[in-house]
Order: sequence, then C-alpha cells, then structure tokens
Amino acid sequence: MNPALVMPLRPGTANEQARFALRAWHTHHPDLEPVLIGGAPRWYKGRHLRTEQREGPAYQWTQNFPAAMRATIRHLEGDLWWTADDIFPLEALDPAITYCRAKPLSVYAAQLATRRTHSTYTRLYAAGVLSQARIVAEVAPDVEHNADAHTPHLLNTTRLEELLALFAEDYPEHPAGHFRAVYGALWAGRVDVGADPKVEQTWQVPPRKDMVSLTNATWNHQVGRRLRELFPTPAPWERRA
Repeated sequence: MNPALVMPLRPGTANEQARFALRAWHTHHPDLEPVLIGGAPRWYKGRHLRTEQREGPAYQWTQNFPAAMRATIRHLEGDLWWTADDIFPLEALDPAITYCRAKPLSVYAAQLATRRTHSTYTRLYAAGVLSQARIVAEVAPDVEHNADAHTPHLLNTTRLEELLALFAEDYPEHPAGHFRAVYGALWAGRVDVGADPKVEQTWQVPPRKDMVSLTNATWNHQVGRRLRELFPTPAPWERRA
C-alpha cells in the first residue's frame, strides 16, 4: 500500500485549493495516496473518511481536528504526511525533516499572548499555541523549536495515539487539535528551522522555494493564479467534468 497523505477538510462541494494542493503533491510525490478526512469535494474520487463536524471556529481544535486524528489512528497505519488544503509543495519534500517556524515556541507563544484581537479564530489559535508551549515546557523542557507551522508534518499513527492519550490523561483541558508543536517536540525528525510559508497579503512574496501556503485572498490573487498555472494536469483522484 502506498504511503498516505492525510488532508482534513471542512464540509464543502468545491474546494479548488484542495484540488490544486493534491495536484502539487502528486507532481512531487506520485507514490502518495491521498486520504481526505471530514469533508470531500464533489470532484474527488479517492479515499475518504467521514467524521462528524461542527461549524464554527470554537470547534475546529476541540472537535473537528481531534475527530480527524482519531479517524487517522483507526483506519491508517504507520507513517503518513499530515497536510492541509492550503499547503502546496513546490518540490519533493524530505520526510526525515520536521519543518519548523523560525521563532522558538516560547518566543512565538509570548508574542501571541500580547496580541489583541476581536477575531474568535485568532483568539482560540493563540490560546492553543500557549497551551502547547506550557505542555512542551513540562514534557520536553530542552526543546525550543516550533513545529506548529503552515507546513506538512510526517506523523506516525502509534505516536499520534500516544499523544492523544497524553492529552486526555494529563492535559484534559487542552484543545487536542492543537498538537503539532507538542508532537514535534516529542518526536522530531531532522529539525529544519525557517520561514513559515504562509502568504497572507496579496502584495507578499512567497518566503520559501520548497512550499507555499495561501489564504483565500492570496489564492484569488497573483500567487494563486501562478499555482494554478504550475499544476494544470488533473490528479488521478479527480473526477472528469
């Protein structure tokens, strides 16, 4: 069986970003088998694991992502790539690497703690990163790197199950969908510290050459148009129109 490429998705029928993300993965990693968890666009004909999802940012890290993690553990085995529909590899990625943010986790968390926002999503994101930083300080106090980035992450299902058990037993108040910094602290590969590939502003130049991550705004602007030009060939998991 080919290695799995796990992509959790919200419910939806179109999701053109996921279409081109899968094309990018197939271009650079043709041996991977995608497994969409949660939602699946109508054009997708590959493997799909349904999970019960709830709408709204309050449930993304407390219910939807943990459901995807549990489905991954139940139905898949061994090593796999965990990615998102807004992450596009631009070259073959090394599975031995744990891709990390440039800022250490403690520094990144401290900056988020001072940020003022009216966005529920941003507030919950910051709370989840701060909680991860506290956990890492206890379970891996010598670790400084931060694997919670807009990058793919090679996971192992046995270790993912151990992590969920750790959260449930020792940190029951932690939103388990915020897990990548803790996973990367406990089970890091070769740590690669660099710029986060997220392009959030339409004027922004992609900061990396090996991958890029977009927002809805940048997907609909120049960088997104360039990505669509780079990957015109349908992947094997697309239904023909």
